[in-house]
Amino acid sequence: VAILEACASGLPVVSTRHAGITDVVIEGSSGFLVDEGDIDNMAEYVYRLLSNPILADQMGTKARKHIMENYDMESSIGNLRSIVANCF
Repeated sequence: VAILEACASGLPVVSTRHAGITDVVIEGSSGFLVDEGDIDNMAEYVYRLLSNPILADQMGTKARKHIMENYDMESSIGNLRSIVANCF
């Protein structure tokens, strides 16, 4: 949820390729993803965003747009209804 909130706030994300994170963060567009335990690349991406505010702003804008287009309440409830309906 924290990653969804960060993206919705217009922040680029640096995270690991874990669980559903890869569905939320578009690698190289709305943020950067690294393998779990890869602290060197994670630090490099954080530094890249801190040292390039234009890139950070562009990625944050794309992150917000992606969340607003794909994670609204109505779509989420519809997806949940479909999942529940397929259980019976």
